[in-house]
Amino acid sequence: MNYRQFFTQTAIKAVEFSQYIAQRRGKGYIGTGQLLLGILHMRDTIAAETLDKFGVDYDSAEQVIREGGRFSRRPDPGGDALLHAARTARHAGGD
Repeated sequence: MNYRQFFTQTAIKAVEFSQYIAQRRGKGYIGTGQLLLGILHMRDTIAAETLDKFGVDYDSAEQVIREGGRFSRRPDPGGDALLHAARTARHAGGD
């Protein structure tokens, strides 16, 4: 099956960059960390812009992934962004 027919060109580029990252790190698979970096690499997308609003950019995500996923929160001047996202999702019908 040719998966490319189901993805936009931007999504294909994000997946291909994810594969590049995985290969560069000696992984035989694309994990969620590599997918996240692939999405963040495509800067002018709704996904990257949304993550940026919550303080997640390519460099910070790469650092967390490199450190083995240990996330130390930096102060959020706008309040607790994670709590806000959860509340927004709950009101929109998400879990």
